[in-house]
Amino acid sequence: MNRRLVLAGGCSLLFLPVLAGCDRVSSLTYRFRTTIEVETPNGVVKGSAVRELSYTKSYLPFGQGELYPRDVRGEAVVVNIPGGPIFALIDYGQLRTRSGDGELLAWVDGHPDADYGDIGNPRIPELNKMKVLVDRQFKWVLPRDQWPRFVHFRDIDDPTTVEPVDPNHIRLAVGEVFKIRRIMIQITDEPVTWGIKKIIPSFGPETNFDDWYKSLPLGSPRRISKENFIVGV
Repeated sequence: MNRRLVLAGGCSLLFLPVLAGCDRVSSLTYRFRTTIEVETPNGVVKGSAVRELSYTKSYLPFGQGELYPRDVRGEAVVVNIPGGPIFALIDYGQLRTRSGDGELLAWVDGHPDADYGDIGNPRIPELNKMKVLVDRQFKWVLPRDQWPRFVHFRDIDDPTTVEPVDPNHIRLAVGEVFKIRRIMIQITDEPVTWGIKKIIPSFGPETNFDDWYKSLPLGSPRRISKENFIVGV
């Protein structure tokens, strides 16, 4: 059954060849569930979280291009596997050249010839295309080059024990090696999740985290902060 997809302003992308006379979407907020599957000897283990992204379109001066600054609310995904939990970090850049998981902008950019009626028309702005996908509660498998960074803590009460995790070779316990199977993204109406607050260390002054962080060299994979685990509370 064909579903009529209507944008703000009452315009249907399925029946208009261009956006003449239509309102152009200048901002968009949506929620999505990220589900991470880890292959273990005892089967697939999953973890998920719901996050919220808000885009507002803006422009570089002198017609040099477009920016899509974003606000993020939510938490990192936790997957509890033998040896302890691993965390898929929140890691969003401010420019479209660096994407975090769950970004429809990255999906639209990567599928310029997508056959979804007139949302594939190059003259239709990207935020309008994204609005259509949100209305459809779109679901996709996250490409490998858009996967987030993964970490774990040797001591879950001490943030200075954080270590990077190779998603293709996860070894937290002697003799056990796991890997990420896939990451699924689903647009959803569910509320943002905040369960990670009960799991992560405090990052407070009693942990000496700030001094430890400043001592790390630039570019160290251990340079993470609390905002990589929870943001927008």
